[in-house]
Amino acid sequence: MRGMIFSKFVKNQWVDVVMSILAQFYFLFPWIQTESGNYNVIMYLARGFWLQDFSSMLKMDFPTLQALGKNDVQEISILFQMLLWIMMAVWIMSILILILTLLRKETRWLLPAMNVLAVIPNYFWTVSVSWTGDALPVIHLLYPMSLIFLNGIWLVAEKMAEAWDEAARNKKEEDERRRLYKKERKRRLYFPGRYSGLYYQMLWKDLKFRWRDVCFLFLAGFLTAMFLFTGVGMLNIFSSSHGEEQALLGAGLVEIMRDFLIVMVLIALFLVTLVLSFYRQRRAESTGLLETLGIRSDARFAAWIREIVLCFAAAGIAGMAAGTLLIQLFRSVAGYFAPELGDLGNVTVFSYLWTAGGVFLIELVGFAISHDMEAARSSTDGRAAAARAEKMPGRLKWLWLLIACILAGWCICRYAERRTGESIFFLSLFLLCLAVVIRNAWAILITWREKQPEVYIREIPRVHMIRYRFRTTVRYVSLLTIVHICVLFFFGVRLVSNQIAEDPESLFPYDYVFLANETDEELLGEFQEACDAELTTYPMVRATTVDNTEMPDDMRQPMIPQGQNIGISESTYRQLKEALGEKAEELKLDDEGNFVHIVYQQDAAAKAKPVDWYLGLETPYVHIGTPVYPYNMLDRETIFPPRQITGEETESLIGCFRQGKYENLIVFSDAYFEEAHREVEEGPTQLVLAEVPEENQEQAHTYMEAFREAHQEDEAHDSMVKSAYAKEEAVRQRYVERMADMTVNGCLILMLLAISLFLLHVKVKMELPQMQKRYQFMECFGMRQTERVRTERREVSRFLWIPLLLSAVFVPVFTGIVFRLREFDAGEIRAYLLCWAGLAAIYLAVQLLNLKILEYDVTKKVEETIRKERPLQVKNDR
Repeated sequence: MRGMIFSKFVKNQWVDVVMSILAQFYFLFPWIQTESGNYNVIMYLARGFWLQDFSSMLKMDFPTLQALGKNDVQEISILFQMLLWIMMAVWIMSILILILTLLRKETRWLLPAMNVLAVIPNYFWTVSVSWTGDALPVIHLLYPMSLIFLNGIWLVAEKMAEAWDEAARNKKEEDERRRLYKKERKRRLYFPGRYSGLYYQMLWKDLKFRWRDVCFLFLAGFLTAMFLFTGVGMLNIFSSSHGEEQALLGAGLVEIMRDFLIVMVLIALFLVTLVLSFYRQRRAESTGLLETLGIRSDARFAAWIREIVLCFAAAGIAGMAAGTLLIQLFRSVAGYFAPELGDLGNVTVFSYLWTAGGVFLIELVGFAISHDMEAARSSTDGRAAAARAEKMPGRLKWLWLLIACILAGWCICRYAERRTGESIFFLSLFLLCLAVVIRNAWAILITWREKQPEVYIREIPRVHMIRYRFRTTVRYVSLLTIVHICVLFFFGVRLVSNQIAEDPESLFPYDYVFLANETDEELLGEFQEACDAELTTYPMVRATTVDNTEMPDDMRQPMIPQGQNIGISESTYRQLKEALGEKAEELKLDDEGNFVHIVYQQDAAAKAKPVDWYLGLETPYVHIGTPVYPYNMLDRETIFPPRQITGEETESLIGCFRQGKYENLIVFSDAYFEEAHREVEEGPTQLVLAEVPEENQEQAHTYMEAFREAHQEDEAHDSMVKSAYAKEEAVRQRYVERMADMTVNGCLILMLLAISLFLLHVKVKMELPQMQKRYQFMECFGMRQTERVRTERREVSRFLWIPLLLSAVFVPVFTGIVFRLREFDAGEIRAYLLCWAGLAAIYLAVQLLNLKILEYDVTKKVEETIRKERPLQVKNDR
């Protein structure tokens, strides 16, 4: 029975049924609260009919009404009865709607009538309440008003249901049309068998015809797999042979490999996306031919996927094989030239799995991005886009040029400050501003030339395509400029500075360094006697800074980790300098400890870092004592007083154990240091420098481990800060970090070199058909072959020389900034320039070779096209 009643209900009928049932609960609720009990509408009307006197009943049920006059009570009684009878009418109408809906009768006229009646009782009720004041409970005002909201919800829900029904009917009709269309399409395109061998022979011949494009695709996958495997494999062999409990020694190697993998993935993603987009466009002609021949879209897509999967699979296997050979070669070279590294570990199967997974994700994301780019390009009218000149910047180009120049200058100034730590953020922002400057400055130059007819007309053959394809030209020039700056400066600095840095043996003047206190006198005495060690002790304090990470932190909370450095007096500083045979600088310190001198203990290969990263401020916030956790942010300047840096130097006075990230020397005046040293209650208070004969090194290492065991509390604040350091371990770690840094940056330079070559090839290949038509037109106007060839070569070479000239302006600027930040001396600058010149010469030679190959290929194809078309033109003229 239930199925027969509700089986054909539409949405608005369901709404009427549900809301009618809810209305019954609403009207049956006993909302009239009196002295004699609680009643609903029908119950209270029945009670009044039974007592025959509604006014007396009201005064009895609501004693507060007795204070009113007889006439007032009589008027309230009449109004209240009207209210209840109207609500009773609305109740009956809701029941009627329920019954008519179940009988599938028309009810549209009832709901508007209910809405009108729902407003009337509220008016009378408001009047009644205004007369009675506080004589009636609040629910007697709110409950009838809620009837308006109930009816409003009912009306809105019914309208929504009607719209829902209409949308559902439209969707059902659309689905039915689509189903019939697919059915008809499937019937028309039904293919009972498989394609013959001729189809696959055609695909194979087409693939051989496009073998250069396939080589580009293969090479992109090969380089991605090879260099990614090299990075993962090196991380694997270093962690297996130079680790403590399977953890890498030092933050340096972790940061090197982390930065390499991040940058490598981004570069590989850009390379794969670029080559896939280029391959799609070059393959469009073959796809159009197959579509004309009636080949199904599924078959065309399967052929396309088959090509890239097989190509990338072969490239991945070849890349990992080449990466394995590179790592084995690296192990052999390292064993011959750096025997102090010991026996490096072997590549495990996890390196292959991680590389395969990473390459798969990179190529999958690259495929998705190139697919979206191609879909966006296909959504426009390709023929109209090819015939339409690209837009140049409008009236605001001077404003954008000014803003970009100011912002670029600000980025250079910020990059030149040590507090930013050679920040890649400011370098990236500068490169973005440089692209904006190139775009707007070039547009201004072209606009000026267009206003000079005698200049512009003479240069039309040479500059026409810059104006016609302005955005594309600017995009390629900007990208190539960024690539050149990254190779010759950003990654070049990392590669060359590791080559010229002083030998790690000279970075550590002492065999062991202990950060001790008074409780260690007995252990250090035994160490000195057993190992025949020569100990030198200086007073020290732990100098802690607010923030030791360049990542932004929540300044409302204590930063983790805090920077832990070594605080010493001016006298100790002079003694350390004299012990190394160096002359101490004149320090400008005060007795209050507001002025400090910083000795950054790092070598030339490590980037410049501030002693405190807090908010990028010039003044470090330094606390005398161990790290403080937790503390109130309002007390930060009290716990960590700001200090003014009066002098800086980069020097290894006790050892570059943490390459400027930790354990720098902060020099205070003697008066302030003596007071701070007396007040310190925790942490190390003595700097003990030890020199041990080589034959006693192993025994000394045992004592050092015992010393560290006794100072576990000091090391608990940060795993990178130890209570004792050994020269032998630090030298080996630095060798590993340098070799890893040179290897990964060399890989990144090779990847960027490949990208620059690909960019130039893609630009030339994509514009070659237009160049052929354009120079045919110029040949018809009498342009001589010599002039044509010169102009053709200039169209190609501008994409090498303009980016290189722009790079030649800014690479020296940033390189000079690095010289100043890392405090290179004259000898280090000369060594750097010699090594950098070799790198730049090799890079430039490869670029020139690639340029000459492209120029030869372009001029050959363009001139061949002109020669082939010339007989046809002569024949047509006849």
